[in-house]
Amino acid sequence: MHEYDITLKDLLLDGPGLTLRELTGLDVTMWRDVELPKVNSLRIDLLFPRQIVLYLGQAPLRMSNALRFPALAFEYRLVDIRELDGARLCESDSIGDNIISLLARWPDRTEAIRRILRRIAALEPARRGRALAQLVILAGLRKLAREVEGEARRMPILDDILDHEVLGREYKRGLKEGKQEGEQVASASPHGRKAFWLTSRLG
Repeated sequence: MHEYDITLKDLLLDGPGLTLRELTGLDVTMWRDVELPKVNSLRIDLLFPRQIVLYLGQAPLRMSNALRFPALAFEYRLVDIRELDGARLCESDSIGDNIISLLARWPDRTEAIRRILRRIAALEPARRGRALAQLVILAGLRKLAREVEGEARRMPILDDILDHEVLGREYKRGLKEGKQEGEQVASASPHGRKAFWLTSRLG
C-alpha cells in the first residue's frame, strides 16, 4: 500500500504551507494536478521544472541524487526530511505542516507527538478525525502509530473522537494503514527507503 503518498500529498495541498516554502524557497500560489485525466491547453512562454526528491525513510539517507543510463542522465535535488526543523513546522498555521513535522527533525519525538496532537485538538471536530488518521499513517513510517494512539487517549477531547462512531472511523482506518506502512518500511529493504517526488515549476 502507498497510503503515505496520498496522505502526504493531501497534507501538502492543505494550504499555503511552510514545508514547501522550506523545500523550494517559494510560496505556492497554485497547484496543477498532473494526474488529472483531462489536460487543458496550457500556453507557457518559458518553463523551468525543478525536481525535488523528499526522503522520508527511517534509515540514514544513502540514495543517489541522479539517475544515469547510457542515453540519459537525470539529476534532482535530494532532501532528507530530517533536515527540516520539526518545531518550526509545528508552529505553522497549516495543520498539514504540523502533521508533516512528525517526520522532520526533533530532539524529543514524544514531545513532538504531544505538540502535534495539541494542534489537532484545536481543530473543528469534523477535521480532527481526519487529521488524526493522517498523523497515524505518517507515524507508521517511524513505527510510532501505537505511541500516537496512546498519547491521543491521554487527551480527553481526542479520546472522545477515537471512540466516536463516525469521526473515529477515519482514525481507525489511519491506525490500520499506519501499522501496515510501518511493517512495510521495516521489510521492504534493509534501509526501509521511502521517498516523495516534488516538482517546482517557474514559468
